Amino acid sequence: MIKPKIVTIDPIKVLCKREKGESINSANTAWRDMVKFMIDGDFLKDALFRYGISHHSLWDSESEGSYYDACVEFIETPQTSADIMEKTIEGGQYACFLHQGDYKNLQRTFEQIRSWVIENEVTLRNVDHFQKYLDFDITGVKPENLRTEIYIPLLEK
Repeated sequence: MIKPKIVTIDPIKVLCKREKGESINSANTAWRDMVKFMIDGDFLKDALFRYGISHHSLWDSESEGSYYDACVEFIETPQTSADIMEKTIEGGQYACFLHQGDYKNLQRTFEQIRSWVIENEVTLRNVDHFQKYLDFDITGVKPENLRTEIYIPLLEK
């Protein structure tokens, strides 16, 4: 059974590119556009971490009406552009799960997370769950070696 670390995080200020559609397709498009924004603006040197936010419930399957935000935290936040927006990932208490492997296998990890929530009778906050991609530059990283933290918002007791 997958086990999380329970962590409390501060709010995280990010820039993001939002795309509508099924997660894998919208994620690929959003990341392509975000990387272009960073390269064109020479912002890669100030980038700290990458985050992904899929705007659907942990319990719902993804649908074509879903949104995905490709987010980057910077040392100094650059100016936004027409299609890049500023956003804050909410702070608070989260269950943090580690997924190791190809992004296309994330759904299996989410199935285990749902089981953990049910078995432990966890109450979730009404806040988006998100992923933190620990490998900023995936060039040359084998898919089975990718590391992703998945943050599930908990209602603090």
